[in-house]
Amino acid sequence: MNFELNNTNLQILQKKNKLYTLLNTKFDKAYFKVSNGELIFALCSNNGIITTRLETNYEGETQYFSLDYRKWQIALQKFNNIDTINVSLEDSLLKLYVEGSFDEINLGIVPYTADSLPAKQIDDFMPNKSAEVKSCNHVLVLTPEIRSYFDLANSLFTVQTRVK
Repeated sequence: MNFELNNTNLQILQKKNKLYTLLNTKFDKAYFKVSNGELIFALCSNNGIITTRLETNYEGETQYFSLDYRKWQIALQKFNNIDTINVSLEDSLLKLYVEGSFDEINLGIVPYTADSLPAKQIDDFMPNKSAEVKSCNHVLVLTPEIRSYFDLANSLFTVQTRVK
């Protein structure tokens, strides 16, 4: 199973890196679903779930797997200035590489079946819960003033790691 993460995908993941890193302290599981034309990345735990959909050039059977989020993030950072990363998924190994280069990162994965709990969380829980929340007609209007407050708060607070 092979597909590419293009520059647009990588920019989306990079923009959300701060949020993902913060949530990774509470959402301890990183799950992935690869299906025709898309990759879904999800961080989840008993506290909740967040998903991100990325368009890919993958065509084939739907695959579900998990891997260590921190290792995933470090691997993506290694390819920070690359336009396209090739991804290969085989059994219990995810390989990230650049075509024509010797740079390659292998990450261990745990594959799941379509009837597993992680697959159901991605396929059922998130869409159903999202539809339920949206049907309540709660609306938050983000005015330019409120957005500027978020920008200010974002610049004042940074993600800290625990020192052991």
